[in-house]
Amino acid sequence: MHKAPPPERDSRLPFTVLLADAPGQPIEIHDHSVGLHMVLVEKSSVHWLNTDWDVTGVYLLLDLVQADGSFGAYVGKSPAGVRSRLQQHEREKSWNRALLIRRSTLHGLTSAQAGWLEGDLHELLRASERAVLSNSVTPGDDTVPSYDQTILESFRDPIVRVLRLLGYETESVDSSSPAGGTQQRRSSKYAGIQLADLIGTDLLHAGDRLISVNSSWPASASVNSDGTISCNATSYTSPSAAAAAVRGGAANGWDFWAVEGPGKSVRLATLREQYFEQREAEGSDT
Repeated sequence: MHKAPPPERDSRLPFTVLLADAPGQPIEIHDHSVGLHMVLVEKSSVHWLNTDWDVTGVYLLLDLVQADGSFGAYVGKSPAGVRSRLQQHEREKSWNRALLIRRSTLHGLTSAQAGWLEGDLHELLRASERAVLSNSVTPGDDTVPSYDQTILESFRDPIVRVLRLLGYETESVDSSSPAGGTQQRRSSKYAGIQLADLIGTDLLHAGDRLISVNSSWPASASVNSDGTISCNATSYTSPSAAAAAVRGGAANGWDFWAVEGPGKSVRLATLREQYFEQREAEGSDT
């Protein structure tokens, strides 16, 4: 008897969005899956922020999205209160809108947790070809214990989805995508870079364990010496092929997979960016 295939899993996340009755006022976004409270505020409307944001949090200062999909961004944190920091940036920095992020649980984020999340979002945008970061230093906090990191890593997916909802695409361009696809709207600086290239450096090693950074599609895999990826007893020729097998549809594997380490996991897209920067630096020295 023919067995019917299992129903397709719905990977969408529910958000509660609260819209004020007056134009220009902050838009509140609540994610109940991991307990995040976010608010989108225009620069001209910072004075509308209430005292709920006098807490430790993380924020993204965002410029308008350009015709080619690029946008300027700045990642920051404020242990003393996000609202006061944003009021300071209103006077001192150039930006159009801000996305504020805090935890909606009783104890909220600690300063160290906010620092780790700040570094993680900086890493996410640094690996994206669309974001142009204006941070002068690389943020982060390595003092967060591993059990906290697991929780903080679950914040990535909801934040990425909210940014996408607002028109800010953070996925890096996948040079293996067919020409003309949505990922090919801009010429990829990563064209020709394969996973095998990274294995020839200190960035990646055969046997490294990969984990999914998408909480809706948990999975693990391993890197093979020839640059292929083994997942569920099957070998795949590229990160995207392995990610597509997990999701059951097209996926950008450079953003989907991260190398699991003793501290924090590092996206393949971040390692590819580091490889690109090393190659560019070596080229400029010759």
